[in-house]
Amino acid sequence: MKKWWPVILIVVLGLGVWWVVSRPKIELLNPGKKVEETVKPFIFVVMADIHNDNKELKKALVKTKDLVIVAGDLTVNGTSKELLEVKKTLDESQVKYLVVPGNHDVIKKQFGSVFGQSYQTFIKDNLKLILIDNSYWSGLDDIQKKWIENESQVCRVMLCVAIMHMPLEHS
Repeated sequence: MKKWWPVILIVVLGLGVWWVVSRPKIELLNPGKKVEETVKPFIFVVMADIHNDNKELKKALVKTKDLVIVAGDLTVNGTSKELLEVKKTLDESQVKYLVVPGNHDVIKKQFGSVFGQSYQTFIKDNLKLILIDNSYWSGLDDIQKKWIENESQVCRVMLCVAIMHMPLEHS
């Protein structure tokens, strides 16, 4: 033990000096007054494959904070009636939501008439959500591919998250 004490002393002193030099500097603007956190975290939830289970969807929406994203297969058969029922559940929750279709939602080609554009972006602070419509078995069309290229340019300077129903290269 005697031959190791200089090494241990140097390590302890080094850690002490490092702590004093590199620790975050805390300034009290109003000594004695509690400083409140000013940055509220943004919480979003992603779910998929609800397949008309509006009862369970309602339960999940109650627990949602800022935003819910339903990433496809909202329905079983993609009928207008099914899509409208899911939309009604989402609207009644009063939670901000975004949807992107899944392969079940485009069978009857009614998704756009109920929910509008099938792909979109959402930006909050330094976060960009890119919702991609890859619901068709044939893959993405050239228009959406070009749109993705344009939307992803900003991803060099901000956090981007791509959300889609299936893996991008599915067959």
